[in-house]
Amino acid sequence: MSFGENGVRKVEPNSGRNLTSRASCLWPAFALVEKPQSASSNPERNQHGARPAQGGRYPTMMTVIPGTVWDAGVSLVALLDHVKWHSVALILDLNSGSADAGRIQGRSTSLLTALHKRSRVIICETLHQPLRQLATAYDLDMTTRNEYVFLYVYILQIPTERPAEWHENDQLDKKVKAVFGSTLVIRTGEPKWEEIDGIMERIIRRGSEMFNETYDKANKFNEFAVGCYGSVELLISTLNNTYLAGGSTKLNSPAEFLRSLKNRTIQLTFERYVFLPDGTRAPNMVLQRFDTASARFQVRLQTSSSPKRRHA
Repeated sequence: MSFGENGVRKVEPNSGRNLTSRASCLWPAFALVEKPQSASSNPERNQHGARPAQGGRYPTMMTVIPGTVWDAGVSLVALLDHVKWHSVALILDLNSGSADAGRIQGRSTSLLTALHKRSRVIICETLHQPLRQLATAYDLDMTTRNEYVFLYVYILQIPTERPAEWHENDQLDKKVKAVFGSTLVIRTGEPKWEEIDGIMERIIRRGSEMFNETYDKANKFNEFAVGCYGSVELLISTLNNTYLAGGSTKLNSPAEFLRSLKNRTIQLTFERYVFLPDGTRAPNMVLQRFDTASARFQVRLQTSSSPKRRHA
């Protein structure tokens, strides 16, 4: 790649593999930006350095989601640095609710028209429905010469914010599928939905009964609920192996429970939890690329879950 007139990035005609393939092949499992361990446990002092450590200001609070916004951001920067994409464009949806998402759908044409001559790498931070409007890229001939790559970053899947999906049985399907062929996704590792289908079925049916809501099988795909289930099982498992089992270690407070997780790997029913030396859960971020044969995004690379090192 080179810079042409007015600073516009251009792809050399004989530059070889397309951008999407180049990124998914070269990105070495997120071990690209390794942050030093911080001596401070104060989250405020860590906000511009290492990933915030467990404890400090809120010693009894933790997250069991396998990746945070911090992890996703560092992973994105690692990718951009590794493939030397130093000039990118960003489409950001300022509407925080799904009900407002439709307001920006009609603006994607003008946005992409302005951007497609100025950057070959476009980061899309939108909700699911506006993301489908990237079909505009097909109309602008941004999908035929392998000159553009689109990056989509999100943390987890909940019923109102689904992952990128091309098949909606509408007039945009063909165009969106073509754009997704030039799209890379950075996200946390997905649960094995087929293995947890039974427990998720029980969770949503119980919720429907308790709150008098109509049953919807789409609600089974809720990674927040998966995390809540895992956190309860983690607590039960830890108590069973200590105080309740007559072990020598007794957990007298929530803070002691959290401290007991440091440098540990705990196998639960559906997932393995790996905790780092500072007590945070090891991130499990993945890079996905669209597979044209299956028409689905598939994992190409993921983080290491070793508790001995902190990978970005």
